[in-house]
Amino acid sequence: MSHQAVSDQIQAPEPRSSPSGPSERTTDCSDSSATEDKGDAALVLGLNKLDIHDSSLVDNEGATDTEARATAAYGKPQGEANRGTATGEPITEEDRIFAHERHVVTQYLLDNVAEFRELSDIRLKGWNNPEGDRYFERQRHIADNPDDNTSKIFLGMMQRVGAKMQDATGVFTLSSKRPSMLALGCAPGGFVETALKVNRDAQVIGITLPAKDNGVECLVKNRRLRLIEADVTMLGADLGITEADIPPEHPDAKNFLPRQIRPRQQFNLVTCEGGILRTHQVASYREHREAARLKTSQLAIALARVKPGGSMVVLMHRAESRNSLYLFHIFSKFGKVRLFKPDFEHQHRSSFYMIVTSIQSQGEAAQRAVKQWTSEWKAATFCTEEEYREWLRSNTVDLNELLEEFGKEWVELSREVWNLQIKGLQRKSFTK
Repeated sequence: MSHQAVSDQIQAPEPRSSPSGPSERTTDCSDSSATEDKGDAALVLGLNKLDIHDSSLVDNEGATDTEARATAAYGKPQGEANRGTATGEPITEEDRIFAHERHVVTQYLLDNVAEFRELSDIRLKGWNNPEGDRYFERQRHIADNPDDNTSKIFLGMMQRVGAKMQDATGVFTLSSKRPSMLALGCAPGGFVETALKVNRDAQVIGITLPAKDNGVECLVKNRRLRLIEADVTMLGADLGITEADIPPEHPDAKNFLPRQIRPRQQFNLVTCEGGILRTHQVASYREHREAARLKTSQLAIALARVKPGGSMVVLMHRAESRNSLYLFHIFSKFGKVRLFKPDFEHQHRSSFYMIVTSIQSQGEAAQRAVKQWTSEWKAATFCTEEEYREWLRSNTVDLNELLEEFGKEWVELSREVWNLQIKGLQRKSFTK
């Protein structure tokens, strides 16, 4: 499993680095993109040919209505613990431990949000259609076996998503004398290309996994891009651990990486686009924790490195999930949170982007969040199964209190994301 995005459309993220350590290269001295812009018509044609879609519909015959709706939102129920989630990722430890909390969140939305009820119903239609099973199996095959043409199509699509995001939010406009960006899980490079195009003097550091380890190639070639090929979840030094902290018997003892980012280096914008790659082979302890390791390593590094007043763009899935609720609430304490979902590209998917601006990264709330995510990454990386479960249980918040405090704001943030996904799913034959 890995964490780079071919694009979120096929859930093909950024694979990992080799044990010998990361490689780094400053890309080609030209300022041109790796691919020529052949126009929206050609891009749409390519996307239609691939017909990339969200595998958020899974079989769940015999479940109760709420269970079925919850599974449509989150993946297989607890009885399917050894299967993957709806998006093809392994079931996480959090999924197992907090099954009741997921039910509470789903019921809250069903009771209070008409858009979520409509979204759940249309998901169930596709879920119960065998055509949907065949369809998503094909999408998983494309995700696991991308070719050069697929990568180029997705680069073009992500460039277009970046342009739309810029038009809607201006997040790629970096107001600084020396504008800078850190891009985690950056391949194939659409957002990097957008930032470089908008800011003619911006400097970008991109971190992605090497192609030889099943990583997706970053197709952007630019002298202002410093590309580091490394596994974000193994950036031990950047996450504050030393060699002395690593047990010699740990399965990955030799795979933790030295510092990749200068100690006090900060950025105007940090993007987190990583996701889990099914084809990446990892140590057994990581199989059910990799989503947590990836989420927490990206967020901890990103928030620690964003300049005061800077911005973050975070690829997420399922605005209706417990994880989304928690993250929206945390980020709202030290920044301005809004969500962005393209009106065409992967519209029917559960994916969206959380955009946080005016981040007070030096404030107490932000510093507390960095410590919390770093601590969770360490627990997911070094603890036994029981120790990790106990860490999760002891570090959760009261869900009912959170819904009382932040539930309405969460719904208002998410409403447009759900509406766009409904429109996208309504166009699919397997939801008729």
